[in-house]
Amino acid sequence: MQPTSNILPNVLLVKAVRHITHYDTAFDLGSGRCRDSKFLLDLGFEKVIAIDQARPDFVPSNHGFSFQRENLETMNFDSEPKADLVNAQLVLPFIKNIPTLLEKIHGILGDEGIFVGQFFAPEELATKNPGVYAHTFEEVNGLLKNFDQILIAKEARFPSDPNAHFKTWHTIDFIVKK
Repeated sequence: MQPTSNILPNVLLVKAVRHITHYDTAFDLGSGRCRDSKFLLDLGFEKVIAIDQARPDFVPSNHGFSFQRENLETMNFDSEPKADLVNAQLVLPFIKNIPTLLEKIHGILGDEGIFVGQFFAPEELATKNPGVYAHTFEEVNGLLKNFDQILIAKEARFPSDPNAHFKTWHTIDFIVKK
């Protein structure tokens, strides 16, 4: 397994940061190995809150970084600071009650806050994995109706980790603003 420091951040996140106007607080939902958290800290965010159900093998050594081991479906965001960015890379397809989570994300975003991530497109359900949820392009537009759309696009993506098994992911990527 490659060290996190050698893995590039998600390309969609790199596109999204072009739209950010403030660099105070970012949330990295489903943070995994914290590669995107590290990128956001390096970019100059004062505070990055990584949230995942499993503790990462790498934790950025930065005073602005914090990790919370939480279930996104039950997490209460009410006590958290307002976010300039919410990053949700390849985590939303595993959330059963997506409308409730999107409402929470909308509530935690500050004015002009950016939300970036993706949903699985219906092609991903060909594997019939229980606990994996896909949405059509029209459904994604409806789910994100309370946000201003910057980008919504259907993509076929390949793994960024050269050690990963080859698989094309069919996603609907988005960058939206509050």
